[in-house]
Amino acid sequence: MCEYEEYLFNCGCSQKRLKSYCHLARNDLNHQCFGVPKLRNVWDQQVDCKSCISKQRASMSSSSSSSSMSYEMHSHYNSY
Repeated sequence: MCEYEEYLFNCGCSQKRLKSYCHLARNDLNHQCFGVPKLRNVWDQQVDCKSCISKQRASMSSSSSSSSMSYEMHSHYNSY
C-alpha cells in the first residue's frame, strides 16, 4: 500500500502526490502497486493551484488586450 499526500487549494482543486512506495512497488521494475493507496497527510495550501492561476492570468491579459485594441480604434477615429 503506497502512501500519498493530498494538497487542497483555495480554488477547489486538489493534487495527490506519492509520499513513498510500498514494499512490493519498490521491488517491482515499473513500481506497480496493486494495493489500496494510503492517504497519510492532507495539506491546506491557502493559495490557488498553478493551473487556475495561469488561467486567471490568461483571461486577464486577453481582456486587457481587447480593451486596449478598442481604445486604439476609438483614438484613431477621433484623430480625423
